[in-house]
Amino acid sequence: LSKGCDTACGLDIALRNLQHPCVRFLFLDTFKDGLEKMFLNFGPSLSVEIEALMGSHNKRNKSPYPASVIEQINNPEVISRLRAILAQDIELYNEAKRVYETQWSKPLLSCNQHLE
Repeated sequence: LSKGCDTACGLDIALRNLQHPCVRFLFLDTFKDGLEKMFLNFGPSLSVEIEALMGSHNKRNKSPYPASVIEQINNPEVISRLRAILAQDIELYNEAKRVYETQWSKPLLSCNQHLE
């Protein structure tokens, strides 16, 4: 999560970075919404790139899961182990989801500014 830190330190830094005024982020599951926010915030300077990202080549994968994956998804022991292994990633994701709208509603600042 952060170079030169142990895992707890790295998670702490990543959680703080989510709320820094120079950070914006998108989620794959709401990618179009994020691109629209980028367009509203950055406007014409990125319009060509944003429109390309919103184009037809970005389609949701609707392929069915193989039987082995479905078996793992339905196995509470597998899911429990994965949640334990990914606990910090899940915490970071949940925090990102929580601050997403707030983060986009703030003015974008330089990452070099000192915060008070």
